[in-house]
Amino acid sequence: MKLNIFKTTFLLAIIGIIISSCSKNDSKISNTNNIIKFNLLDIKFNRNNGDKHWDLTSPSANYDEKNKRIRAINPHITIYKDNIPLYKIKANNLVVINDGEYVNFEGSVVLQKLNQQKLEILSEVMTWNTNNESITIPTNSEVHSTKTIIKSKYAEYSYINELIKFKQRTEIDFYDTNFGNLANKQIIMSGQNSEWSPKNGNITSMGPIDGQIIDLKSNRNFHVTGNYLSGNTITNTFNISSCHVIQENYINTTSDKCTIFINKIISEDYNLNKQKQINYIQSNSVSFDSFNVPVKTIIKLD
Repeated sequence: MKLNIFKTTFLLAIIGIIISSCSKNDSKISNTNNIIKFNLLDIKFNRNNGDKHWDLTSPSANYDEKNKRIRAINPHITIYKDNIPLYKIKANNLVVINDGEYVNFEGSVVLQKLNQQKLEILSEVMTWNTNNESITIPTNSEVHSTKTIIKSKYAEYSYINELIKFKQRTEIDFYDTNFGNLANKQIIMSGQNSEWSPKNGNITSMGPIDGQIIDLKSNRNFHVTGNYLSGNTITNTFNISSCHVIQENYINTTSDKCTIFINKIISEDYNLNKQKQINYIQSNSVSFDSFNVPVKTIIKLD
């Protein structure tokens, strides 16, 4: 029943845009072989309760009456929640399928959140399911937020729940910047089948985990591996279980868990009875295994 209501809304919207286009001097339409062509398209869709759902504008589009499809060039879409603009999407092309149930975007697709929280998703292809309000990205994608870039070959974004699920290998890049200056440090972590909430910053990733902490000024780097990652992109921390931290020629430590901050690494065993602090720059190498010798190690990166 919901789909039928949506189809009726879709058809009424098409009829409305045809009538509107006919009444404007700058919006011409033509009808050839059941294909209605527009040189300017501005169409609005409402939810079943009358609230705004989404708008579509395009400088060039056509409507296939037989297959009930809209094809648009250089489209811009605005998605609403409670009548307030929430997201905008732009692409080179789009196809509205099945009376508006699905929208396929192709070519330089950019999804951007319209509030103070920075969030952009970039890809060459996206599919939007307007009924369950989710976006599938079946090819290489980049998710940009403040100081963080997440890359994956497949992603699904439920924007109502504000949760992105990444399938296959996922790379998480965090950059330590200060008031727009170039990054001093960079944390790169990769894992499998990750989940991230743009709203609260929580992120998880299945292993194997492989990462680096890079000091871009001194070129002194750490290599980190483990079997599970959890963390937060707002507080800029990552927890890695069964963690192995190596700084070539200086540090080699294995622990139950390590917590990675932008300025230090805390490596710890679950049965702590000792604590050891290691400066970032060492004159002598340090190697130990906290599974056998329970220890908490704080590695200063500054």
